[in-house]
Amino acid sequence: LITFFILHLLVIITKNYEKTEKTLIFISFLLILSSIVAIIPKSPQLHFSAYISTSNNFLTYLAINIGAVVTPPCMLIYQSSATSLKYNRINEITVKYKLSWITRETALGAISTELVIVFAEAIGTGLNNVDPTNTFQLSSVLRSIFSVLPMIFGILILSAGFLALIVVSLSSAWGVLESLGKDNHIRNLLKIYSLESIPAIIVVYLYSYNYSEVLQFATTLLTLAPIVFTVIATILGILVSNKNIMKEHAYSRLRMSIYFLTVALIFIGGIIGVISIT
Repeated sequence: LITFFILHLLVIITKNYEKTEKTLIFISFLLILSSIVAIIPKSPQLHFSAYISTSNNFLTYLAINIGAVVTPPCMLIYQSSATSLKYNRINEITVKYKLSWITRETALGAISTELVIVFAEAIGTGLNNVDPTNTFQLSSVLRSIFSVLPMIFGILILSAGFLALIVVSLSSAWGVLESLGKDNHIRNLLKIYSLESIPAIIVVYLYSYNYSEVLQFATTLLTLAPIVFTVIATILGILVSNKNIMKEHAYSRLRMSIYFLTVALIFIGGIIGVISIT
């Protein structure tokens, strides 16, 4: 835990946002590639027809799926801030081009996340009564599929957790500083960035011997995430449609209609998830 805490502080101290991003993109590619390799032996067991159920388990995991793609909501703020930091040093790049990259990177991130979820579901096909919170059972089953898969799986899970830690810490730190009217000077950013991570370390340490409770807590948060997301997304929607703020970059009526329709569908998914867990 301490090692990961120090490493995630180094990202801010060294300001190597681009190198970190490229490394994590490469790790995401490896995650998808290894997932494809893992499901090849299981391809005869897979069915690609649509499946819909009204069972609580199906509805809960449907909401979790949505939550995993849109979580955390503040990733939208982080994405905007990160993109502006990457490109504001290059004067020849226009604002329109920077905004287009926000859209592209966010879309690629969502698609990659969804692919990982789909492959994870495919890998889980045929696990029968294996308890996912039992690391020994899970490792044994993964080894039966591919000998080095447990090691690959472990490395990728740690990398994914590290990515989530960085994204949440960065987005929260920027959000807090903006709310307080402070600039994003490295000293201010580092203080918020480091202090807000300490409670996370304490929680993980306290529950390190009861992984099932941590997993249950995480899935509950993912189920509620779509509802929280709609609040942030609605505010952002109002802002990006305001011509006084966005000028010539304001969203058109057609684009806003598609935007709020998507937000409404995400909200419905969250409501379904809440109903399924109550």
